[in-house]
Amino acid sequence: MLKKISFILFVLMAVCSYGYSQTVVVDPMAQSKETQKIEKKRLELIQKHVDDSLRKADWVRKPTIGIGPGIFHFFGDVNHNKSVNPMIPSYGFGLNVSQNLNPSFRVDFDFVMGSLVANERSAERSLNFKSRVINGSVQATYNFAGMLKPDKILNPYISVGVGILNFDSKGDINAANGLPYYYWSDGSIRNVAQTSPLAETAVNVDRDYKYETDLRQQNLDGIGKYSQVALTIPVSFGFEFIVTERMKLKLGSTYYYSFTDNIDNVSSSGSGVRKGNNSKDSYLFTSFGIHYDFFTPKKKISEGIYEAISFAGVVEFDSDRDGIPEDIDKCPDTPKGAAVDKTGCPVDTDADGIPDYADLEPATAAGMKVDAEGKAITDDVITKTYVDTTGTIRAKMFEIFPDMRKIYPLPPPPPPDTKDLKAVIKRLESGQVNDKAVIAGNTNMEQVDLNKDKKISDVEVHKLIEDFLDNKSKFTFDEVHEIIKYLFEQ
Repeated sequence: MLKKISFILFVLMAVCSYGYSQTVVVDPMAQSKETQKIEKKRLELIQKHVDDSLRKADWVRKPTIGIGPGIFHFFGDVNHNKSVNPMIPSYGFGLNVSQNLNPSFRVDFDFVMGSLVANERSAERSLNFKSRVINGSVQATYNFAGMLKPDKILNPYISVGVGILNFDSKGDINAANGLPYYYWSDGSIRNVAQTSPLAETAVNVDRDYKYETDLRQQNLDGIGKYSQVALTIPVSFGFEFIVTERMKLKLGSTYYYSFTDNIDNVSSSGSGVRKGNNSKDSYLFTSFGIHYDFFTPKKKISEGIYEAISFAGVVEFDSDRDGIPEDIDKCPDTPKGAAVDKTGCPVDTDADGIPDYADLEPATAAGMKVDAEGKAITDDVITKTYVDTTGTIRAKMFEIFPDMRKIYPLPPPPPPDTKDLKAVIKRLESGQVNDKAVIAGNTNMEQVDLNKDKKISDVEVHKLIEDFLDNKSKFTFDEVHEIIKYLFEQ
């Protein structure tokens, strides 16, 4: 009887301990932070929708026109070996028309004109040229709109396309009096050749930087009148500074690769000091321009910026794709595929607090406590959980503080299941159990054989169970179970 009472008290204590350990204290601040987190995500999603709407509104605008100055830099066979005379600028002018195709791409039509200039002076040769260039091109431009917010004031861009170049190269061969320049080995320019008998009468002259001689007409390399029209491949990069809704400033560079080697009138067809390399001529145009939208009608003040936003899309927006619009969805983070109710929250059929998609027991009886997986918490579960939790915590504590074993001994093992013993008693009382002979040498069976007839009877086993339940037996639960099993064997 004492064992029964002890077992009942143990279970009650375990239930109380489990209930205390499982009590959840809701922190209002934590709950508020979680609500704020969900609301922040909701606003971010709505803002993304607004941004997308604004991008779509921008690209449907009419074409923009831009103009601005720039500077040329030439790459070819004739190269600068000293600073270019500031009076001979290598400047240019650009005109641009842009048409958006979508928020990220547009088509640019560019018209560039100006002068390419190069002056080369060395011990081997002295060459110069100035070429009037006109280039028209069409380019596809990407402006990174998909990666940047629409309210950015600095937007990068890259472009590539195809163009046509027309050039006309001249050289500064003669002085103002019509006489040619003679370049001496000492670096001076004179009016008489260094090898001339009249060299002693030569005087220094200065270049006038007036490019009067048609270099193609001279035919110095015997290639005749080469074409002054060539195909080009422009590649651009730069930045756009948004000033107003209609106006922006553009700073960028375009590298033009041409399919001609005659812009500087020196090519691989020449010989001697006029022998060029096998590369085609190219040039860089760096410009600064102002671009303005002249064609889009002015918006009415009442329309404002929100005319471009699809508010219907905001209302119908559904971030978790559960079929419930975002503005009325109380659970905007529902997992994909989970069934939801009219408020957008996951369905919980048995109302145990665990939604069906995560509930391993979706039909838990009403009023039952459940764990995180939706499984009912029975008395057996409570007992096992209590014993395991306490034992685990103390075992870890003992590893760090061995001396604590004396103060906090490990909890006793869970009591044996007495339901089987009660069922055994009922069967023994039925009178249908035959006696079994005692196994020779089995001390436990010899002790159970009270009348010493070398047999174990139903009465003797009944007495063994009663003594065990009343805590009067020296046998363990496993020993009792072993004797019962032997008696019932056929």
